[in-house]
Amino acid sequence: NAALLESTRKGVTLESITEAFRLTREARIRSTASFVLGLPGETPATVEETIRFARRLKPDHASFHIFAPYEGTRLHGEAVAAGRIEPGAFDRTRVHANLRAYRTEGMTAEALDAARRRAYRAFYRDPRYLARRLMNSSRREISFYARTLLGLRGDIRTAEASVREALLGGPAEKLAR
Repeated sequence: NAALLESTRKGVTLESITEAFRLTREARIRSTASFVLGLPGETPATVEETIRFARRLKPDHASFHIFAPYEGTRLHGEAVAAGRIEPGAFDRTRVHANLRAYRTEGMTAEALDAARRRAYRAFYRDPRYLARRLMNSSRREISFYARTLLGLRGDIRTAEASVREALLGGPAEKLAR
């Protein structure tokens, strides 16, 4: 969402991002897009805009994260003042363990977590994405994508286990030990 992106004060626009990904594809460079859900002002409608934008960019990979306003930042101060987090709710060493401590005006922490899972499923289950990946993949990559797609079962944690298995070369249960 253009307004949410502008609120980050990073000085980039949706148009500049789109152009960067177009040029990257033209140069045949693999790309990864990283998206943050839950910025102040996020709503279910803006999450859907982000998902559509992610699919339109056509990156090789995408990741979706929930905004974590670190202490000492402008957005953390605004979140505390608005009552969206409790002071001291984030431990910098374990941010992902504390994601449910934050909410926006329009979405609960649980809704943000569900939106993150929905974004992953929408991106990686898109038939156009799968077709692009299959056309440019080795046999090993095709096997990995098939296992990941079949293993999702509505929960991204299974996909994360498949990623560990593919990257480290062993069943996820053995890798956890």
